[in-house]
Amino acid sequence: MKNIEHSLFSSGLIVASLFVTAMGCLDTADAQTNAVIATPQQLTFNTETGVTTPSQTILLSTTSGTENVSITSHSNTNWLTVTPQTGSTPLVLTVSIGSGAPTSGVDVGFVNVASGSTTLAIPVTLNANSNRRIEPDFGESELT
Repeated sequence: MKNIEHSLFSSGLIVASLFVTAMGCLDTADAQTNAVIATPQQLTFNTETGVTTPSQTILLSTTSGTENVSITSHSNTNWLTVTPQTGSTPLVLTVSIGSGAPTSGVDVGFVNVASGSTTLAIPVTLNANSNRRIEPDFGESELT
């Protein structure tokens, strides 16, 4: 560590230099933490054959300021749709089920939000059920 002469402190040069350097670090830290936040952080659709499932929304925001984002969706049979596909935060996304949705079972898709060099993946679960009544199968029983 270097010894700093007392005369530099009295002139205020060192204090001003430290203040400017510290402010630069704060600006850099603020830029790194201005992440895109999704509310809610995941979605679940419960469907029944023959019943229209309403769309849901996701609010995209940032810790400060605005961010330009681009949005895509991914699901196995392309059942997941999202609009808009570009915008600036704060931004409300509308997420819905398209015509390729399975009629039974569980599938998970993702809404992907890209901002700068970062990507946020929001999981979307589809619980698809049919509207037919399923009777339990107890097998054959024999009374003796």
